[in-house]
Amino acid sequence: MDANLLRSKMALKGHKDIDLARVLGIASSAVSKKLRQDIKMSQIDIQKIINEYALTPEETTAIFFTESLS
Repeated sequence: MDANLLRSKMALKGHKDIDLARVLGIASSAVSKKLRQDIKMSQIDIQKIINEYALTPEETTAIFFTESLS
């Protein structure tokens, strides 16, 4: 997951972690854990984020389904 890319989409809408927590219906501490990948994003979480930030299929892939190589 590319949390920085998601955060940039959030910032374009003026959102912070607490706003994403509202979108997902979870505590802001859980959002931090999901963005750090301590807790996995569910398909429902991903769909809510796609809807809230009007992500294109390309953005969705880049944020959620592209692993960075070390």
